[in-house]
Amino acid sequence: KPWQDLVERVGRRLAAVVSADTDVSEWTFVVRKSKGVNAHAHPGGFVCVNEGLLAWLADPRTKQVDEGRLAAVLAHEIAHVARQHFSNALKQAVALREYLRLTDKEKEEKNRAAFVAAFSRANEIEADQYGALYLVRAGYRFADAVSVWKTMIQQFGDEVDHYHDVSADAPAAGGASHPGNVERLKALEAYEKAVLRPALERFNLGEELLRNNADPELAAELFRGLKQEFPTSVEVRNNLGVALHKLYLSRRLPEDLAGQPDLAVYPSRELAERIRPQTRSRLDQRLLKQSIEEYRSALTSAALPQTMSNLAWALLEMGGKAQRDDVERLLGRAAELAAGDPFVLNAQGMLEQKRGNMEQAIAYYAKAAEGAPGKQDDALHHRAARYNLGMALLAGGKAPQAVAALRAYLQDDPWSVWADRVRAQLAAL
Repeated sequence: KPWQDLVERVGRRLAAVVSADTDVSEWTFVVRKSKGVNAHAHPGGFVCVNEGLLAWLADPRTKQVDEGRLAAVLAHEIAHVARQHFSNALKQAVALREYLRLTDKEKEEKNRAAFVAAFSRANEIEADQYGALYLVRAGYRFADAVSVWKTMIQQFGDEVDHYHDVSADAPAAGGASHPGNVERLKALEAYEKAVLRPALERFNLGEELLRNNADPELAAELFRGLKQEFPTSVEVRNNLGVALHKLYLSRRLPEDLAGQPDLAVYPSRELAERIRPQTRSRLDQRLLKQSIEEYRSALTSAALPQTMSNLAWALLEMGGKAQRDDVERLLGRAAELAAGDPFVLNAQGMLEQKRGNMEQAIAYYAKAAEGAPGKQDDALHHRAARYNLGMALLAGGKAPQAVAALRAYLQDDPWSVWADRVRAQLAAL
């Protein structure tokens, strides 16, 4: 019963985001008593999940089924229905009969198997890819789908025999009709690079256009396309509304309007979180190491104090005493070259904070937040220092000053992940 409730809840959450892609209005989700690591779908919206698959998806210690990974499996089966693979199979049967009529009789069985396998394998890859899209639409993570296939490869290798269900009443599955696990994982990762990441890039371009009042018509076109891919995304729908609103305003004169509206544009936080990897990995460290290499390379050509501060931040993120000593030398040199530079001062504040010198860190952050002396700095350039100042004041037990600093920070940055953390800190006070 708990498994049935879970499968139904997750299944209906996924079915709700595919209504535009299929005429199926009634979905049925059933847990079947079978040890096979398998699930299957039937025409008309019937999806069946084996108990063996649910047990395989469960945490060995807690026995709890991982909801995201279950959603990845159900999304795949729902995609078979939404992509009309069953009606396509009827067309396949007609095509197969004609194909075999023209085929050498001695090779008939071999040709039949190759024809069916090619058709079925293409359907499986398509169901994996559209399943991943539905997964993201429903608020789950793309990483959940990747996790399923990585675990399959770890436990079963590239074989697909585990799809076979030994139960007498099990539907035929597996074998040559399914691509190998490695092939499916590669196709899924290729889909992420070809479809999901570019969608994020289009979102970011649309967001930038709206924030800069640059081209509301192009922004509207971008967000209309994104709405087709992610119809349930609040961020996409809000920004499409803003784009259309700004397009309207661009065609009106100020005297025709009651006042100048201030329209909130949302960043792609929620969508990006679903598409990007769920956990930090070794890739993160490789990226950081590569950035360090590039900073060092730039410094071989010129003594750039702000690049020195960039390198200092990357080394501090890596951690360790050797890196900290290197940071001290770097920032000392940077301060000699550009006394009072806000980028350098901000990095010096973090170095002191890492050392436990909170008062000195606060002094550096406060100075950095003021901007460069004698220059008309863009205040947004130094909001990182204002964020660090507020957090350092909070860590130093200076709650009233911290609250004032953090509230001031939110005026410059109301939407980023840093702003989310600030709001959480303020709510906790």
